Amino acid sequence: MNLLKRMRTTGLRGERSGVFSAIVRAISKTAMHVLERQRRWRTPRIPPPAFFDCPSPTRRRSFGSACFVLLFALTLQTLPSRAQPPSAPALEPEYVILSGGPSLMKWEHWKQQPHDLWWMNFIQAARLRIQEMLANGVPPERIAWLVYAPSYRTRGAQDRRNYIADIATLRDTYRVRLKFFEHTSEVFDYLNKGKPRNQVKIADFEYFGHSNRACWMFDYSNNIDSASKAWLHDNQFDRIEPAIFAKDAWVKSWGCHTAEEMSQKFRKATGIRMWGATGRTQYNTETLPSLASADGRWRY
Repeated sequence: MNLLKRMRTTGLRGERSGVFSAIVRAISKTAMHVLERQRRWRTPRIPPPAFFDCPSPTRRRSFGSACFVLLFALTLQTLPSRAQPPSAPALEPEYVILSGGPSLMKWEHWKQQPHDLWWMNFIQAARLRIQEMLANGVPPERIAWLVYAPSYRTRGAQDRRNYIADIATLRDTYRVRLKFFEHTSEVFDYLNKGKPRNQVKIADFEYFGHSNRACWMFDYSNNIDSASKAWLHDNQFDRIEPAIFAKDAWVKSWGCHTAEEMSQKFRKATGIRMWGATGRTQYNTETLPSLASADGRWRY
């Protein structure tokens, strides 16, 4: 009885939930009431009832169970709180477009089928895709556009025009978030950490630019004839955190030959399908890139 009184009067350390507090008060009150009745029944002036002189097993078990529940509830209340911090609320997803750069005519002029007669190949394709996204209700602030700047500077110097400024006007027109990058590492940094990826997942990731079966070439035939010094190779896909993508993310490479190897490597590294082409693709002025050969296919 003294133990129960001390437990009632001294209080318990730690926070009490409403449910456990109610259990403690109810059981404590019942136990004290039974003990008080026992004390009165054992005084000479008031003879105790017959059942208390010869308590039945059922009565003993009921009282013992009540005490056990009381002690168990008190023990739970004294345990340290381990409440988990609330999870961050999910925000609207992000749509990421990646544009490589054009080649230079000093390398391409002598070829039977020169690349990038129009400097805007990969910019126009991205522009068309942005228009589609906006038409489908994607907020412009949720569209991130990454553009490889060095190739547009060198092509602009060749053509005597500021193509960086021209691309910036498209940002202002469509109110998307434009980021020029210089190195491949910046692409990984943006994908993994450009937004708090525990809240903002990537729902759409698409590439417009030169590619072969094993890599995206951001500066193909720009610094070196028919070669590249800035690329993202499929053996680097493990640098992309799989958790950055939404469960139903759409990923597509609009360059040449991607589905011949890169698509499989991407899925192995991230768990996400990446659509790509078998064979070459053709960049158009008014429509998104198309397959350049009759036996080409879009697949992952």
